[in-house]
Amino acid sequence: MSRILLVDNEPALIEVLRMYLESEGHHIMTALDGREAFEMVSGRLPDLVITDWKMPRVDGLALCRLLRHTHPTADLPVILLSGDPPPTDQRALLYDAYLRKPVLVEQLLTLVSQLVSKRR
Repeated sequence: MSRILLVDNEPALIEVLRMYLESEGHHIMTALDGREAFEMVSGRLPDLVITDWKMPRVDGLALCRLLRHTHPTADLPVILLSGDPPPTDQRALLYDAYLRKPVLVEQLLTLVSQLVSKRR
């Protein structure tokens, strides 16, 4: 299946999402902030990134910006998660999909499937 990088500063949420995604056959990598995630991506390119927006050090939008401006991650699909409303300015171009927390698992799994299949 596909490799998915989950990025969130809430380990409990990472574990819940990991459980659902692994049950669908995905291999999951995790990071607790955008800086750690970007370092991981440089070593092993995932098929998809799911990241929280609000995190310490490097937040999800900053991670998206880094990914979009770096080869070979410029076209890497990204799902941005947040409890806040989505940005309505140019920042919306930095990610492929936006989900509000609390995330509906069925919606997330469908979105993951769509984005991963587009990449192949």
